[in-house]
Amino acid sequence: MPEGRLPVDDVKVIGQRLRKLRGDRSLELVVGDVERLYGLRMTRQTLVNYELGQISKLDGQKLGGLAAYYEVSTDYLLSGRDALQRRRVGRG
Repeated sequence: MPEGRLPVDDVKVIGQRLRKLRGDRSLELVVGDVERLYGLRMTRQTLVNYELGQISKLDGQKLGGLAAYYEVSTDYLLSGRDALQRRRVGRG
């Protein structure tokens, strides 16, 4: 497997987790919030590609921004082994 690439099944599982976390929220709302809150450039199509498991290489910053937005760990998105743990991000 080329360096930096994940097995297809892993990419699909990440996408399933992201779709589940998004629930009824619109793609535009998520993308807008991730860009505004975390300074990450992300298009609607990028998020769609992540959710459909159609990415060939993970962008760690984008994945980290999505994890922070959904208040889960990147470990949860990547492996699912980490129990879904809500974090208190930016709430003092």
